[in-house]
Amino acid sequence: MEKRDIPQNGLLVVGLAATSFLAGCDKSADQWSSAPGTQGLINLDAVKQAFIKDPNVAQFETRVNEIFEGDNLVMCTSKPINGGFLLSGTEDLDADREVSKKDEVLFTLTVAQGRALLQGNGINGFYKESWPYAPPKKEEYSRAPSTYRHYPHFHYWYWGRGWGGYYTPRSRYNSMFSHRNDYRGGSGYSSQIAQNTNFENRMSSKYGAGFRNAVGGVGSPVRRDYINTKKNAPGFKDSLKSHQKSSAWSQRSKSSKSSSFRSVKNSRGSTYSKSGRSGSSGFRGHSGSSGFGV
Repeated sequence: MEKRDIPQNGLLVVGLAATSFLAGCDKSADQWSSAPGTQGLINLDAVKQAFIKDPNVAQFETRVNEIFEGDNLVMCTSKPINGGFLLSGTEDLDADREVSKKDEVLFTLTVAQGRALLQGNGINGFYKESWPYAPPKKEEYSRAPSTYRHYPHFHYWYWGRGWGGYYTPRSRYNSMFSHRNDYRGGSGYSSQIAQNTNFENRMSSKYGAGFRNAVGGVGSPVRRDYINTKKNAPGFKDSLKSHQKSSAWSQRSKSSKSSSFRSVKNSRGSTYSKSGRSGSSGFRGHSGSSGFGV
């Protein structure tokens, strides 16, 4: 067989193509790491409204995960306190289906003595809202019927006695991801992203330096470790390239010029606002879910 030499200009073309592809992967990784969802930012005004709208805990968790733009699920835990309960919303950063020290609390909701207090944590630390809480006092909550034990309601947590706390059941984890995948594939998610962007702008106006300091920080140790671990995982950058059209951070680019979050992040050298096209599903195509099927 005749031996044929590959032209040097051919090698140059191949080399440039490979370099361009790698550069694109690196850019996508930077966009991902700077995205609001990756950073742990969540629209807490929408979380507040979800709590007010429906006392069913499972439906609240469903809505929280529709609001959140990150890759992982937000899991809820709650415990009784004097005169009410304390609920925490934690992003499951290590995806082990339980809350641990490797995860990060995004917000806490304290409901006691006729008041509800929603506070952000981490990048959401600028947020603190309080309002009156006065659910109807019904005798059935105190008697703890099975419907409220197995499908808990905030009203029962507030009025009831003897419940030993709550955590998102591991058995629902897969259905949670399934629901969120479906949600992020629809038009409702595009609308939610627009609402989240408006939330960022309102918070910048309302909290000023408090907002800018929170979102412009370097993040907690567990958050930094999560981002660095993901970015350096084998095959991760390639996966970003193949799923960029359907990513939440790409979809966000449509409104990047009007987002206070992106303005702050860009001041630190972020390339987030330069992301490309938009899509309708969640990042990397496994967006996660918040549905509980109850």
